[in-house]
Amino acid sequence: MTQLDDRRQDADERWPGLFTAPSGPRTRVSAAVTRRLFDAVARRFDLCVVTADPADATPRPTIVLHRPQEFYARIGRDGLIGFGEGYLTGAWDSPDLPRLLTVLAAEIGTLVPARLQRLRGWYTDRMPHHHRNSVDNSRANIAHHYDLSNELFATFLDETMTYSSA
Repeated sequence: MTQLDDRRQDADERWPGLFTAPSGPRTRVSAAVTRRLFDAVARRFDLCVVTADPADATPRPTIVLHRPQEFYARIGRDGLIGFGEGYLTGAWDSPDLPRLLTVLAAEIGTLVPARLQRLRGWYTDRMPHHHRNSVDNSRANIAHHYDLSNELFATFLDETMTYSSA
């Protein structure tokens, strides 16, 4: 598994406030629904879910929930972004992250049942008006997503700083 303390320190420096776990009535409801959905996904894909000692993991793809309530709350409120943020904060980890993500990514479109996907617009936050891709906002949106420092790219690119979005 990755070094949780190192990952947490790095994320805390880059994204202040990330470690404040979601809360509130809406989050409690969405976390409860998420827990049921996640349990169904774990059974369907034969995932090992560990909430205590990572040594209890099996040869199956394994997810270790260090802080289950935070894990469900983040996913319940923010979906895949919450799943990623939960990893950054150390709410969950895996002894074989690529294997776990490969299993989940292969069926990403079916992880949430279709009838619940239709309700997504009801419980997800709408895009703030100042981010909508109007003619006036396009330049700011592009700058926000692409005018990033080389320091960021150096964290995941080699010395040539070459990448493709293809």
